[in-house]
Amino acid sequence: MDIFNKVEDLGPVENVRVVHRRLRIPKHEYYNHILRYDGDNFEETAQFFVQDYLRAKKEEEAIVGMVRGWEEGDWVLLDAALRYPQCPEPR
Repeated sequence: MDIFNKVEDLGPVENVRVVHRRLRIPKHEYYNHILRYDGDNFEETAQFFVQDYLRAKKEEEAIVGMVRGWEEGDWVLLDAALRYPQCPEPR
């Protein structure tokens, strides 16, 4: 643990805006669509899905972060953390 005493925290840089995007997709169509992805787990394939969704909506500037997902009836719900790069304010 001694290494943590040598770490210098240079302070936060607020250069992204984080938005949570919530998507609801028909379950059958979602699972058929993600078969084309080469993901190893639910989160990875959900990230690919959100990236494709953003491309289709012409929102390619967003960086997809963690995506949570669950089923509700005939739907798959995704909660995607999206980061939008911003120019930092001068200090």
